Amino acid sequence: MLPGQKGLPLPAGLRVLLAIVAILSYPNLVSAQQASPVESQLTAPGLTASAAGGAVELSWEAVQDAARYELQTWWDAETGWQPLGGDNLTGTSFTHTTVIAGVTYFYSIRAINAAGQTSGWLKPFPSATVPVEGTSGSGNRPATPELTAAAVVGAVELSWEAVQDAARYELYTWWDAETGWQQLGGDNLTATSFTHTTVTAGITYRYSIRAVNAAGQTSDWLQPYPSATVPEPSAGPDAAADRVALVALYNATSGPDWTGNENWLSDKPLREWHGVSTDEDGRVTTLNLWDNGLNGTIPTVLGDLANLTELSLGFNQLTGTIPTELGNLANLTELTLAFNLLSGSIPTELGNLANLTALRLARNKLTGPIPTELGNLANLTELTLPINELTGPIPTELGNLANLKILGLEGNRLSGTIPTELSNLTNLTTLSLWGSRLTGPIPTELGNLVNLTTLSLGSNQLSGPIPTELGNLVNLTSLRLHYNVLSGPIPSELGNLVNLTDLSLRENMLSGPIPSELGNLVNLTVLSIRKNELTGCVPAPLQNVPDNDLDQLGLPVCTTAAPPATPELTAAAEVGAVELSWEAVQDAARYELFTWWDADTGWQQLGGDNLTDTSFTHTTVTAGTTYYYSIRAVNAAGQTSDWLQPFPSATVP
Repeated sequence: MLPGQKGLPLPAGLRVLLAIVAILSYPNLVSAQQASPVESQLTAPGLTASAAGGAVELSWEAVQDAARYELQTWWDAETGWQPLGGDNLTGTSFTHTTVIAGVTYFYSIRAINAAGQTSGWLKPFPSATVPVEGTSGSGNRPATPELTAAAVVGAVELSWEAVQDAARYELYTWWDAETGWQQLGGDNLTATSFTHTTVTAGITYRYSIRAVNAAGQTSDWLQPYPSATVPEPSAGPDAAADRVALVALYNATSGPDWTGNENWLSDKPLREWHGVSTDEDGRVTTLNLWDNGLNGTIPTVLGDLANLTELSLGFNQLTGTIPTELGNLANLTELTLAFNLLSGSIPTELGNLANLTALRLARNKLTGPIPTELGNLANLTELTLPINELTGPIPTELGNLANLKILGLEGNRLSGTIPTELSNLTNLTTLSLWGSRLTGPIPTELGNLVNLTTLSLGSNQLSGPIPTELGNLVNLTSLRLHYNVLSGPIPSELGNLVNLTDLSLRENMLSGPIPSELGNLVNLTVLSIRKNELTGCVPAPLQNVPDNDLDQLGLPVCTTAAPPATPELTAAAEVGAVELSWEAVQDAARYELFTWWDADTGWQQLGGDNLTDTSFTHTTVTAGTTYYYSIRAVNAAGQTSDWLQPFPSATVP
């Protein structure tokens, strides 16, 4: 059986090519194990492989100065080289028992001395083919079955005559070169018929089959391959109604001027119309005409597309209102009408779309309140209604949307406060309410939204203090509270937001000193805190933020002690560990210690974030590997020394 081909017949030339590829897979063997930095004069052991009784017996001569051996096997390109015998193989024989009858296994081995030096890998690779139990390869093979393939709508019916002595059959299908041959019916197909249902209308499928007897002997694969082309479903009255709805959309939105209108209004199946997908019955399931030049109104008859799961008409020039009939689309999961010129109110009937996961109505001219009925959409993960002219309060019912991840209501003409019920949305990652004329305090309960990455409440009329509870939002990358009337101090707890890249508090009424804890925000790239009533001095680390407005505060930089000196580090290797030690550095509050042993793993920290001792034993090491180390000192103000260079190193014996 050739690697990766599942035993299906191949042209003779390709069969030879694949065998050559298998033998030339030696580079994969080298990459499978970390290459030794220095190869010694050790010789690769001579290896013998002998297959029998469900195993391959492997043996080799002991190599002088070898402390252990590394043994690997290969049987197909997808799996690649796999180690045998573990990392401490010291004997001169091994029984490979995890084998499959009829498969050819290739082997290679190398020797390693006590210093970790290695021989080269053994080439060429010895091989052994595991025999099929109870046969000598010369028994009576079963005959090849004759196969009949008959296509019907949505399936291909396959049948064959029973073959004498056949214990089971192996059945495969092929429909394109990229996918290749795929098995049907599993590994225990004993019947003489099979219905192939995972088919696509208009595609031609080819089939092959072989018989397998109780001893594991197989017939030849059936050739030539029977084939069948799956017919298109006949358009029933429901599919005809879908065609009527699409024609109405085409006529209502200047279809001849669309960017893409291939096959629209033709007699071809609807699935061949641009932007349309259908199910096996020809019913429309997806209508995606995003940025396609539609100009006009949405016809109410779109509400008749009963099997529709996705309707995407965004980024066009649609006008008029959103038809209430869209609330009839019970199977709809995504509704996207964003970036149009739609007006009027959001239909309350959209609250009937129980399967909806995404409702996108951004950047239209929609007016009126946000319907409370949207709180019924229990499966919703995305609700984006920004940059419209919506009015009224944020419905408390939106707090029922437990699966919601994105809530965007920004850029509207809302009123009232931020509902505390939004704190129930614990899956929320984005909460954007900026520029929506909201008043009152920021609810402390928003500190419960621990999955938030973006909290944007700027350009409102929010008042009161910044809740200290916002310091719980450790996943936050953007916190924007600018252009409000917030008062009181900047909470020191904001220094916990170590993932924060954007902090905007400008143009409020904040007072008091700038917390030194903000210096912990090492990932900040944008810091805007101007036009408040801040006092004191600017923590020195904040000067490192690339985009800041600290020069507009009129405050001095806080003076701090000089950074500490770089420690000197000694590394001494022994069996199973590397002992590390360094002299205490003046004013150092702690040390940061890192190690490196290969480019793929990179630098790894040792000793944690609170290493105050002047020694450390590195025990997670591998014999024969060279480890490099670097260290720096950190004072109480968070200032650091340079990293120690050049890097001390030690090779574990």
